[in-house]
Amino acid sequence: KSLRTAKSSRTLRVPKLAESFRWAHYAVRRLCQQEGKSLLAQRMRAKRGFQLASCFSGMGTFELSAECVAAAVKKQLGVDLSLEPGPACDFDPRCRQALEAEPHVDSVFSDVLNLLPEKTEEWVKKGAVVKVCLSTSSVVAALGAAKVRGSLEDRVDALFDQKGRLKVDMGKAKKEWTLRGLARMSSGDVQAAKGCLVRLARGSQGFSEAFEFVRLHTYEELRKRIFDQRCVPKLRSTWRCTKSGQELPVHSGDLTAGGSPR
Repeated sequence: KSLRTAKSSRTLRVPKLAESFRWAHYAVRRLCQQEGKSLLAQRMRAKRGFQLASCFSGMGTFELSAECVAAAVKKQLGVDLSLEPGPACDFDPRCRQALEAEPHVDSVFSDVLNLLPEKTEEWVKKGAVVKVCLSTSSVVAALGAAKVRGSLEDRVDALFDQKGRLKVDMGKAKKEWTLRGLARMSSGDVQAAKGCLVRLARGSQGFSEAFEFVRLHTYEELRKRIFDQRCVPKLRSTWRCTKSGQELPVHSGDLTAGGSPR
């Protein structure tokens, strides 16, 4: 295994697997080599207290990692870092339950999208509808990539998860896109669309058929909409804490970690 510091592209070599659990000590040691031990200790003493905050960070992974760093700083620099509890959020109820038990989390929140204006939140959750033409070859290729046995109907159905999202790429339709229906039908009948995929796989549907899929908005699309000057002033300043059941002010920590919800 190897670890990289933020300021160096050089690799930290860990001699044994057991030593990988001492990653924080290796990281602090490298910082001491780069910055100088006395200067680094001086900086740490100047800012001893850090409030933690996390968003989709892996059920307390960030908070636990901060404890490891604090222990390494204490041992190598003799400086006590005070890690102050802060907010954390996750839309998954099981993750929130784990966060509520984390000692360095003082407030737990659910969906970060709740901070957006109602119409913007609805737009984000709805996603973008994309029209995609699929051919017999693209469906057959997807079935081959999925490597599922059974009847053709079962194999086509197995291309999608319980939420209707593709498990593999299918032509121009990408993994995790949600099947909405046939482009030529206004009802959005998913079962009719899957039946059409079966006929395409059999080669009895002609050369291609147009389908509608729903994808998540791209980062650029989200950035353009959410950071619009008409949206920013309407962001909520409080949200409901699932741990206490109270409306609390929205704030970030001195050290904030953010991750992807998927």
